[in-house]
Amino acid sequence: MANLLAGNVNMMLPNNWLWNMIDEFLYQFQSFQQYRAKLSSKTPEEIETLQECEQVWNIVDVLNILQALVDKSGIVAELERDGGAEVLACEGYVPNQSNVLRMLGYFSLIGQLRVHCLIGDYHTGLQSLYPLNVFDKSGLYTALIASCHISLFYYAGFAFLMLQRYTDAGRCLNSILSYIHRVKQLHARNAAYDQILKKNEQMYALLALVVALCPAVQSSLEEHVLSSLKDKFGEKLQRMSRGDEGLFDEAFGYGCPKFIAAAPPAYDNPSAAGPQEAYLRQRNLFLRQ
Repeated sequence: MANLLAGNVNMMLPNNWLWNMIDEFLYQFQSFQQYRAKLSSKTPEEIETLQECEQVWNIVDVLNILQALVDKSGIVAELERDGGAEVLACEGYVPNQSNVLRMLGYFSLIGQLRVHCLIGDYHTGLQSLYPLNVFDKSGLYTALIASCHISLFYYAGFAFLMLQRYTDAGRCLNSILSYIHRVKQLHARNAAYDQILKKNEQMYALLALVVALCPAVQSSLEEHVLSSLKDKFGEKLQRMSRGDEGLFDEAFGYGCPKFIAAAPPAYDNPSAAGPQEAYLRQRNLFLRQ
């Protein structure tokens, strides 16, 4: 990433490769954060090494890299100008111009949303999407790359849920579940097919939470989405509507992302906080709502 920011890029690459760069970059970041959080299972030597490398995969550095890609790409000014019409019309490729920085900047907007959701900063996560509008499909290029589109709507929907914006959460989840319903068979032989199906099930769990907390959302769901939701959560939905906290806990645990801590662990006290601390903090926050 640093090399891309430091030099002039004059090549063309497939846009799905560029999305995969951002996605893999954040996957490696998230995996390291989760590995580091499991101090109780590590030897003193491993803990010492982690402490010496405390700045490795630093959250602020990761966010700064994503923001630098956004800034250098000029994508915000372009999206403000036409709402994404040009990116969508040319499918991310402009003749005689490199698409690399432009699309890395575009995908970094979604990457910022993801990182902020992982640390529980949902308001900033949604702000970082600007000027992408998840409710204006006419300007969204993401639908051309399934994993990108799913990531955008999954994290946006989850952020709306945690901010108690249940109508917006329902709109997001309804939109992406309808999208998966339409395209999943096109990816049946794709290596990411199983991941698409898992995200589909996670988002139905989140939608069950939304509907239980705001039953009026049901009226805005597409018929096949509502039918699938009732097939998967019929009886549980009724119990959730009566306040069954155990089922809220279960659905949240299944549907939520794998959270990370915003700060390094206490290396001098490995048993002070376990790998579940970040999850439990967000779970308790949700259940108190």
